[in-house]
Amino acid sequence: MSDENHANSAATAATPQGRFGACFLADASPPCALNATDFSQGHVILSPQRHCVEGLMSAGVRIYCMDVASHLFPDDHFLGRLTGVRHDPIRTRNLRQNVAAGLSAFGCLHGPEQYPAAVRSFKSSVADLLWGMTVNPRSDQSLKYRQYTAARAVRVFQRARDYIHQRLEDGISIVAMCREIGVSRRSLEAAFRSVIGNSPGNFIRALQLNRVRRDLSSYGSAGLSIGGIAARHGIWHWSRFSHYYREMFGELPSQTRARSIGHTTAAAG
Repeated sequence: MSDENHANSAATAATPQGRFGACFLADASPPCALNATDFSQGHVILSPQRHCVEGLMSAGVRIYCMDVASHLFPDDHFLGRLTGVRHDPIRTRNLRQNVAAGLSAFGCLHGPEQYPAAVRSFKSSVADLLWGMTVNPRSDQSLKYRQYTAARAVRVFQRARDYIHQRLEDGISIVAMCREIGVSRRSLEAAFRSVIGNSPGNFIRALQLNRVRRDLSSYGSAGLSIGGIAARHGIWHWSRFSHYYREMFGELPSQTRARSIGHTTAAAG
């Protein structure tokens, strides 16, 4: 992943074998031209393996160029149709915000390789956003009304739940989970909403937040930063982390830690 600044120059890049590339402008960057197409804040260029991106960069242009492993996506058919310049302002903005948040978070951690769950979660979130750019809105809408037998939904949910509990410490890729339990992404989503009325992502986040709260309340984690504890459990987006934590527990992570330290000090005295 890179954040580059070019001045009045042409550039060419190719996506490596087994990877999937994406390019989009950084915040406040002026427009440019990529693959002979006008390219602005609402655009993203998507490039499967061995495909090239060519651009003409003027002064002040700042562009993120990144690639992720192809196995993070649902299937090869997806990779084949997700190509070229796309205009998707909402998802492109979310992608830009996620990447900026990830760069900030991992830049603060000492050795991101020590937090495999957070790294895996970050990569999966990027792949999910790219995957979402190809979803037909009509098929997305019909997902809400798709019917599954109660027995089948429970079986899918139970297999997914077991997978999540076994792999949570290593980080969860929903695509990998779907492959492991033998269901499509849409079927997984429908099963979770049928059984617990919530999405797989929200279910995973609730488990992560509970583990973070447990560690924040533990004397053994007193020497670790709050960000390091969150990253250990797969959480890398600090601002969302604080929001979700407060929404779930009615207080900020720092308040949980302060109360825990206060109890420990009182007990020692």
